[in-house]
Amino acid sequence: MAIYEKPVRVLIKEMIAELAPTLGDSFDREEALAWFKIRYPKIKAGTISAHLVRFSINAPSRLHHNPKSDEDVLYQIDRSRFRLFNPSIDGKPFLSKIDKEENLFSWSKYELSTALDAYIEMINLEAAHLPYSKLSFYKRVAEKLGRSVKSIEYRMQNISAVLDEMNKTWITGLKPAGNVGTKVKAQIVALIKKKESQTNKKDKISYKEKLPSMRNWLINIAKQQSVVTYSQMREVFGVDRFSLKHAMDFLGHQAAEMNEPIITALIVSKETGLCSSGFAKEFGVSDDESERKALYSYWRENFDEPSNNEAETNEIEIKAARFVTVEARPDQAAFRRRVFLACNGKCVVSGCDVVKALDAAHKKDRDWRLGHNTSNDGYLLRKDLHALYDNRLMVITESGEIQFDQSVLNHYQEFMGKKIIRANDPI
Repeated sequence: MAIYEKPVRVLIKEMIAELAPTLGDSFDREEALAWFKIRYPKIKAGTISAHLVRFSINAPSRLHHNPKSDEDVLYQIDRSRFRLFNPSIDGKPFLSKIDKEENLFSWSKYELSTALDAYIEMINLEAAHLPYSKLSFYKRVAEKLGRSVKSIEYRMQNISAVLDEMNKTWITGLKPAGNVGTKVKAQIVALIKKKESQTNKKDKISYKEKLPSMRNWLINIAKQQSVVTYSQMREVFGVDRFSLKHAMDFLGHQAAEMNEPIITALIVSKETGLCSSGFAKEFGVSDDESERKALYSYWRENFDEPSNNEAETNEIEIKAARFVTVEARPDQAAFRRRVFLACNGKCVVSGCDVVKALDAAHKKDRDWRLGHNTSNDGYLLRKDLHALYDNRLMVITESGEIQFDQSVLNHYQEFMGKKIIRANDPI
C-alpha cells in the first residue's frame, strides 16, 4: 500500500521539475533528500536514492531498477550530482548490459569532442609560448559538460595517452593515463584524425585568399615599427609552415614589383630576431635589419590605408584573417582570430556578421596582460555594443543573459533579457 496518494516515481518527477526546471540546471542528492523531507517525510532516503539512479540515463546500476521509457530524465554528473538529460549531447540511455571496459560514467561523442577541443587549444597556447592555466580549462569544460573537474583532468590524461600512442605531441604536465578503454580510445583517435583533416583542408583551401590580409597586417606592423615571428604569423592566420613559406615568397616578390622594401623582412626568428637564410637567397637582401628600417621609413611616410578592395566571401577562415589585420600586436591579433572563429564570425548579442563592424572584447574578469587570450576569454561584439560593454552600460550575466542600463535601454530594447548567441557546438 502506497504511503502517499502519488507513487514515488511521480513525486520524483515533481521534485526534478522544481529543482532543475531547465536544461543545464543541476542539483545534488542532499537537495533531493531535503525536498522530500519537507513535503513527503515518510519516504526513506534509500528509496529516493534508488529512484534517482533509476531516472539517470547513464547510471550503471539503473538496469537493476527496471526503468520505464518515460524515466529517461536525468544525467548523473558524479556520485552525488544530477542534471536534466539532454538527448542531443548525452547519447543513448543505458538500456542493456554496460560494457565493463568503460569508466563509471560513459562519455558521449560530444563530450569527448569538447574535451579534445580544449586540449588542442592548450597545445596551441604552449606552442605559442603563451601562459595559461590548466585548471581554468578543466573548470570551463566541467561547467559546460556538467562533470567534475577531476573527471575532466583524467579524461585529458586519456587524450595524452592516445596522442602518445599516435606519436604526437601531448601536453607537458598531463601525464598519459592509459586506462582509456578500447571503445573510447577509438572515438578519440577518430576525432583527432577528423580535426587534423579539417585543419589541413582549411590551410590548403584558404592560404592564398589570406594573402591580402597578411599584407595589410604586415603594413600595420611596419607602421608600428615592430616585427613578428614566424610562429606568430602562423598562429594569427591559421596556416602551416609550408603555406607560410609560399605566402612569404609571394608577398616579398609582390613588394619588389611595386618598388617597395621587402615586406617579409618584418617576419623574424624568435631566437635570433633576424630573418631566415632563405630570405637573403630569395630576395638578394643580405642585411635584413636595414630592410626593416627602410620599411619603417616607407610606411611612416605612406599614409594610405590598407586595401579595402577584397572580394566578398562566406569563408569563415578568410573573414577571420581580415578581422585580425587592424590589431598590430601579435598576441592580440591571435586573440581576435580565436574569438572570431569561436563565435562563428557573428556578434554574440546582435548576430551581426559584418567584419568591419565587429570587435573582440575581453570578458570583464579577464586581462590580456595576464595571458587571458583564449577563445573563451572574450566575446565577439558589434562595435557599439563593445563600447557599452566596456563602459558597463551592457552586462552579460554568468548565464549569458543580456542586460542594459536604463540610460541606453531605449535604443537596445530588442536585445534586453535575451541570451547571447553561441557558436555551434562541436560535432
